[in-house]
Amino acid sequence: MVRLLHLAAKESVNDDSRWQDRILIPTAIKGALPECSRNKIDEIEIENTALKDVFTKLRNLPKEKRKIPFTRDMIELSVEEMKILEDNGVVIRENDEYYMPEIFRWGLDFSMTAGGRPRILALARRAGQKS
Repeated sequence: MVRLLHLAAKESVNDDSRWQDRILIPTAIKGALPECSRNKIDEIEIENTALKDVFTKLRNLPKEKRKIPFTRDMIELSVEEMKILEDNGVVIRENDEYYMPEIFRWGLDFSMTAGGRPRILALARRAGQKS
C-alpha cells in the first residue's frame, strides 16, 4: 500500500487542472498498480518458494492462456498448486472458475476477459461479508 501511494503521489504532481481538488489523481493511482504488482510478485517469490514455483509456471503459460477467469485445466496446474494459490489469496474460486485480484494479475501478466472486473468486485464484496 505504501508503494502504491508513493508511486501515485509522484505521478499526481502535474498541471492537469481537472484534479485540483485531489491529492492523488485517479490516473496516477491506476498507473502505479502495474509496478506495484510486479514488485509484490518479486517480494513474494523471495519469501515463499512454493508460490515462486507456481508463479513460474503461470508466467511460462502462452499469453492466450493467461486470461481471467480461468479453470484449473486451462492453466495446467495441479490441485495442490491451485490450493497454494487459494491459500495465499492469489486466486478466488467461484464454482470451477478462478479469478485473480489486480495486484497479482498485473505482475503475472494475466488479462481480463470481457466482464471480468465487475465479477472480481462482486467476489470481493462477498468475501468481505463472510468475515
